[in-house]
Amino acid sequence: MSVTAQGSTSGVGTAQGSTTAIISAQSVEEAAGRLAAVIIETPLQFNKRLSDATGAQVWLKREDLQPVRSYKLRGAYNLICQLDGAERAAGVVCASAGNHGQGVAFACARLGISGTIVVPSTTPRQKRQRMRQL
Repeated sequence: MSVTAQGSTSGVGTAQGSTTAIISAQSVEEAAGRLAAVIIETPLQFNKRLSDATGAQVWLKREDLQPVRSYKLRGAYNLICQLDGAERAAGVVCASAGNHGQGVAFACARLGISGTIVVPSTTPRQKRQRMRQL
């Protein structure tokens, strides 16, 4: 896995021509099927402190228990596992400051796809090392 630190932290890019898609229940079920062997079913955990502070019941979805300690694995793996043969052969490149990059690195390693993660130069060393290890 290649992890490259580049660029500055100034400026935020925007997607040109982005659209909003309606996601069907069937597509959610299909994604769940693709993810079943990769992710763990994370629990909901009641949080008394936040519940007391807000006056409402607050439950936390423990996505920090996933292999990359983030929900970002779900989207990265779901997309990458659907690449066709030519796309897989070309490899995957992403820009990320951490959690998405870890999800992409995990998916590429699991699927045997070459991956390059470009991270800001300010990305903590621990995050860069974790991506390389995956």
